[in-house]
This record gives sequence, C-alpha cells and structure tokens, in this order.
Amino acid sequence: MSSTNRGRSRNISDYYITPEEEINKFLDKFLGEHSFERHCRILDPCAGGDSIHPMAYPNALEKHGFTNITTIDIRPDSRALIQEDYLHYQIIGHYDLIITNPPFHIAEEVVRKAFKDIAKNGTIIMLLRLNFMGSQNRKGFWLEFPPDEIYIHSKRMCFTGDGKIDSIEYAHFVWHQEKMNESDKKTRIVWL
Repeated sequence: MSSTNRGRSRNISDYYITPEEEINKFLDKFLGEHSFERHCRILDPCAGGDSIHPMAYPNALEKHGFTNITTIDIRPDSRALIQEDYLHYQIIGHYDLIITNPPFHIAEEVVRKAFKDIAKNGTIIMLLRLNFMGSQNRKGFWLEFPPDEIYIHSKRMCFTGDGKIDSIEYAHFVWHQEKMNESDKKTRIVWL
C-alpha cells in the first residue's frame, strides 16, 4: 500500500514492494518483546513477490528463523504458494500469526477476515498508513477492532525501489486475539 506516484495510474492489484529493512526493524523490536514458536502457523495473505522481488514478509520471517509460512496473493505473477483472492479464499484451520501489507483499498476487509482466520491466542500484524486511523467511515472499525500496539516507522518508506520515499508515514498495527474483549483496552505506541 503506497501513496507514491499520486496522479499516475496505480500498480496492478495495488502491489507495492514493502522494504524488507523496515520489516526487519519492526520484527527485531517486536520479537524482542514477544515470544513466538519458530514453527507456529503463519499466514501472509497478500504476500506479493514477483520474478524479480522476493515476498518481503516471508523472506524477513525466514531470516528470523520462522519456517511454517503459508502465502497467498491474488496476482498470478506472485511467488505466493496460493494464487487466490484472500477475501474469498476458505482458510482451513487457524493461524497463530497473520502478517501482511494489505492493498490500501481493501485493508479494512483484510483485517476483518484475518480475525476470522486467527487462532484464539493468535496475533494479527498489518502494515497500514498511519492516517488509516482517521476517517469517519472507519470509526466503527476502530471501535470494534482497537489495536493493542502500533509500531510507528519514523523513517518514510520507499515502495517503488527507485529510492524515492513515500509521502506519508506507516505503522505496523498489532492485535492480540486474547486481548480483544478487554473492557479497558489501551493501545501502546512504539516508535521505530
């Protein structure tokens, strides 16, 4: 999800390559605070990748020792194991961790579906625009799904590979399923 190249036609399926170095900054901090079995079931439902680029999240996760990663992407040229539309794909079982950079135009729907596909003690992580928190249209969504943690990237990202940074800020939003029903839930902010 990128706001790069506004005024030009968007990439097919809103596909922009997530900078792996920014994923690693997040994972280093996040995994330093939370423990996960390296063989837990992980899903990247918007995995991306193509003939030139690896799938960013699976690649970063593998470098952090994770091995059980299922990948889905709607694009037929993706390196994902499953070429399907995640929003219409029937998941078998539940995942311990769902992590991705969803296309901006369907980000809310991806998060909502992830809550159906996550294990009862699982974690959902989405890279979203920080301004995704704004909008009257999403107010109900945030009241229903307040995040537990927001890891704000202090450096603007380049999603196009040409060195040009994006025009807005991004954050990894984290939901821990076991905390979803806490009545006094508060969101913790972390700066990267």
